[in-house]
Amino acid sequence: MGDKQARLADNRDLTTGSIARKLLIFAWPILLGNIFTQLYNVADAIVVGRYVGPEALAAVGCVGSINMIVHSVLIGLGNGVGVVTSQFFGAKKSEELSKTVNTTFVLCLILGPILTVVGLLVGGPMLSLLGTPLNIIEDAHLYLNITFLGLMGMMAYHIGSFILRSVGDSKFPMYTLIASSVINIVLNVMFVVSFNMGVAGVAWATIIAQYLVAVANVIRILQLKIAEVNRKNFKAHRDIIAPVVKIGLPTGVQFMLTSLGMLVLQSFNNSFGSNMVATVTVMQKLDGFANMPAMALSTAAATFVGQNIGANKMDRVKTGVRYIMIVNIVVGVAVGAVMLAFGRGLLGLFTDSEEVITMGLAAVAVISFTYWANGVQQSATGIIRGAGAAVVPMIIMFITTVIRLPIAYFLAIVPGRYTGIFWSMFIAIYFGMIATMGYYFSGRWKNKGVVKHNNAADAE
Repeated sequence: MGDKQARLADNRDLTTGSIARKLLIFAWPILLGNIFTQLYNVADAIVVGRYVGPEALAAVGCVGSINMIVHSVLIGLGNGVGVVTSQFFGAKKSEELSKTVNTTFVLCLILGPILTVVGLLVGGPMLSLLGTPLNIIEDAHLYLNITFLGLMGMMAYHIGSFILRSVGDSKFPMYTLIASSVINIVLNVMFVVSFNMGVAGVAWATIIAQYLVAVANVIRILQLKIAEVNRKNFKAHRDIIAPVVKIGLPTGVQFMLTSLGMLVLQSFNNSFGSNMVATVTVMQKLDGFANMPAMALSTAAATFVGQNIGANKMDRVKTGVRYIMIVNIVVGVAVGAVMLAFGRGLLGLFTDSEEVITMGLAAVAVISFTYWANGVQQSATGIIRGAGAAVVPMIIMFITTVIRLPIAYFLAIVPGRYTGIFWSMFIAIYFGMIATMGYYFSGRWKNKGVVKHNNAADAE
C-alpha cells in the first residue's frame, strides 16, 4: 500500500519526471470525464428531442446562454481557486494550501444561495426579453427554474473538481462524472419516458446527479487531507481571497461577457424560428464532443503550468507547452474531418426533422474547420491562466465577442441568411486564436504567479 500511495503522489506532482508521460496520465481522465459530461448534456437533448419533440429540444437548448451568466461566477471562482491551489501545491506550501480550501468552502456556502435566488428572479424576464418563440417559452422557463435549484450542487462539483485537479488528482473527478452521467441518463429515461414529465423530467434528473457528484468530491478532498478542515480553520482568509479574486474575477467576467454576447446571438437565432434554435442546440452538443480534447488539454496545461511555475521550473513549462500545442493541432484537424464525414448521421441522433438536419449540415460545413484553432486558443489560455495572468484572456474574449455580434448581424440578420451565424463564429474563433497566441509569444504572462521567485521574470 505504501508503494501505491507513493506512486499516486508522484503522479499528482507534475513538476518532476517525464513531461509527456505526466501530461498523458493527468489529461486522459479529464478527457474521459469530459466525454461523460457531454453525454450528461446530450442525454437531455436526445431524450426530449426523440420522446417529446423538436419544440421541447429547442426549449432545453435556448436557456443555455442564460444559465451561463450565472455559471460564469462558478467558472471564475473555480479557475481562481485552481490556479492558486496548483501553485501552492507545486511550491509545497501546505499551510497556504489548507487556507485556500477552507476559504473556498466558505465562499461556496455564501454565494450558492445568492446565485440561486438571482437566477430564479431573472430567468423569466430574460426569456421574454430575448424574444423566445411563444411555442417554447413556457417549457424553457420551467426547465430554467428547476436547473437553478441545482446551482449549489453545480458549484460544489466545479470547485471540488478544480481543487482535486490542481493537486494532480484528475481521476476521481472522472469517476464521479461517469457515475453522475449514468445516473442522469437512467433518470432521464425514467422521468420522461416512463413518467411522462417532459422537460421538467430532464431538469430534475440533472440536478439530482449534480448534487450526488458534489458530495462525492467534497468527501474525496477530505480523504486526501489536502486541507485541515475544522472549526478553527473554516473561515474565509483575506490573504487567500485576494489572489483568488484577482485571478478568478477576470475569468468570471470573461465568461459573463461571452454569455451576454451569446444572449444577443440567441435573440438572432430566435428570429429564424424554433427550427434554428433546435439546430443550434444540436450543434452545441456536437461541438461539446468535438472540443473535448482541447478542453482536457487546456485544463492539463493550466495545472501543469501552475505547479511548475510554483516550483520555478520554466524550462519544463516551455517543453510541456510544445507538446500540448502539437497535439491540439493534430487532434483538431482530425476531429474536423470526422464531423465533415459523418455530420448527417450525428445530427440524426438528435432529431428526424429534415429541416433541422439540413440547417445543421450547413453549420458543420463551416465550423468543422475551426476545431484546431479553438484547441490552440484554449490551451494557450489555460497556460496563461495557469501562470496567474487572467486579465488579458478576459480582454481578448471580450473583444472577440464584441466583434462577432456586428459580423453576425450583417451576415445573418440583414440579408436574412441563417448561415451568417455560423460564419460569424468562424471569424471570431480565428481572431481569438491569433490574439491569444500573440500575447503568449510576448512572454508577459510568465511573472504573474502567486508564488514569487527572484528569477521568475527571466527564468527561461
